[in-house]
Amino acid sequence: METVLTYSVRELHIDLLFLEEFYSSEPFRKWFIENTVGLDSDIVKILRTEHSVFELERESDLEIAFEGSKGEVLFLIENKINAQFQPDQADDYKNRGIEYIRRGKCVEFYTILFAPEGYIQMIKPSHNFDFYLSFESVMEYFETQDQMGKRANYKMNVLKKAIEKYQNSYLKSGSSSSEYQPSEVNQGITQFWQRYWEDLLVRHSDIPMPKPGEKGPASTFIGLG
Repeated sequence: METVLTYSVRELHIDLLFLEEFYSSEPFRKWFIENTVGLDSDIVKILRTEHSVFELERESDLEIAFEGSKGEVLFLIENKINAQFQPDQADDYKNRGIEYIRRGKCVEFYTILFAPEGYIQMIKPSHNFDFYLSFESVMEYFETQDQMGKRANYKMNVLKKAIEKYQNSYLKSGSSSSEYQPSEVNQGITQFWQRYWEDLLVRHSDIPMPKPGEKGPASTFIGLG
């Protein structure tokens, strides 16, 4: 009997799943390069993998550095399941990459969004990343990795649960718009957003912030504008 994955998958689980593959799997790195910049690029080998990197007051979920013929090539990766996109989040990634080049941290960078296919299609018209990789495509990759055995099955199940979480959140709202409807409401976080919004109206009415609705456990970043 197949073991059932019962815990609620969150973005941190996906972050660490990808981080492990970048760190330990040459086939995954090859797949990633092939599906982004292409195998004819001048990328030689991986240099480092980093998680939850804060720069310029914003965060990269993952930063993966490769060695290129002219220096370091950096991939700045955002990972989403069903969390709301923050205003200008894709542009923030590009601005961090530009600043990294200015500082000499890398000579080239690319921005990537990992997310369920439905999520990508929803936000792609208004959030410009260099490349988009769906969870479904990663599952297809793991299906080809016979040498991984049950480990591949586990990783596919994690991604499947993440896709289902995205689908259920938008089925609940009855909408395919960008308005976020959490599948799991956290009353404490919802109340915090509401009170923050009310306080902002009183103290700084000139700062725009949409009235918040219900929030899930991952809604820990206040978005303005």
